Amino acid sequence: MESVCFGPPSFHQRANECRIEFAAPEHMRRIQESHLLQSLKMAVVLAMVVHGMGLLVKTLWGVQERRFSATFETMRSAAISMTTAFVFCLLSIHRHARPETGLAFI
Repeated sequence: MESVCFGPPSFHQRANECRIEFAAPEHMRRIQESHLLQSLKMAVVLAMVVHGMGLLVKTLWGVQERRFSATFETMRSAAISMTTAFVFCLLSIHRHARPETGLAFI
């Protein structure tokens, strides 16, 4: 049984000499236990909320990363296509060009 100290130390020394114990009443003990349980429940709920927020942030980060990756891949593909088309266009112009001698080469 737990002892609860009220009053000055000399009072408790006399009480101990007389073998008198001061303990909290049963209803106060139940109130303390219910407060403890309520605190534990709140801690569990808080832990669940923090865990859920972590999952949300992780999911949003992954989605954003995928969007960035898809955008980068699209731009890279477009740049390669445009460069390839430009090179083929230059080769086509060079292949079909007729050599003409201007006045500078006479």
